[in-house]
Amino acid sequence: MITKFLSPTYMDEICDDKFFLKFIASKSGSLGDEENDAMSNCRNDGGIISTSIGNYIFSIFIRDFKDYYFYDDNIAIVLGAKISKMIFESFKKHNGSIK
Repeated sequence: MITKFLSPTYMDEICDDKFFLKFIASKSGSLGDEENDAMSNCRNDGGIISTSIGNYIFSIFIRDFKDYYFYDDNIAIVLGAKISKMIFESFKKHNGSIK
């Protein structure tokens, strides 16, 4: 989720100190069972985003959606990716602050 909607330019420049994005360390996961109605369906992602103007930690959990399957356009993954992009862009626009 963290990198899905970030510009490919950032991903191409990663790990080069002269560019904005230094690195992203992330771990995604899930919880849920389509055969167990008592268990909430959940997708999550979290990580450390390091940039030339500072670092921030991103963690998101999206639950109670109906599609249990993993694929790029799963509604929970798309929603998390949109939120991640908004935070990234705000962090950059506000010079290391999220407003």
